[in-house]
Amino acid sequence: GLPTLLAFPLPPDDLLGGALGLLFAEADQRHCGRQAALDRLAEVAVIYLLRRAMEEGGGSAGLLAGLAHPALARVLSALHAQPDGDWTLERMADLAGMSRSTFAETFRAVIGATPGDYLQGWRLQLARAGVEAGRSLKAVAREVGYASPAALSRALSQRYGASIRALTREARLDRAAA
Repeated sequence: GLPTLLAFPLPPDDLLGGALGLLFAEADQRHCGRQAALDRLAEVAVIYLLRRAMEEGGGSAGLLAGLAHPALARVLSALHAQPDGDWTLERMADLAGMSRSTFAETFRAVIGATPGDYLQGWRLQLARAGVEAGRSLKAVAREVGYASPAALSRALSQRYGASIRALTREARLDRAAA
């Protein structure tokens, strides 16, 4: 959902510039608690960066553009907060305060995917992360809104071109190599 490159001027009183200044200053030091401070400062810098990208139209289509659109931001936030919800086009359109057809057209134009395709992709990203983290397929299926582990397994295999076992094995190998 992010553009390949984000570049912004950083005036002296800019919050993003301030956060990055603190981050870089901490990175140059070897003080106690350094890693904890770096982790939090990096999170703050990313939040400020994403806010700036949304404010300045950091992408013509995609997640940032959707989050910058007030009506779509409500829907995207709800989909991300409750991926297992019973999300119909009508429910999403109501949340956006639009007709179904206007919502579907706007969502596709701004996000670059249909609402259904976006939701499926989000659910499968979450499911893959859950399975790769070692959680049971049954629990993950329930968390992301799939009716059964078998349905989720088929969808994951179709989307990623690999079985659940292969995805899990690959994730274990990646963790072991790190």
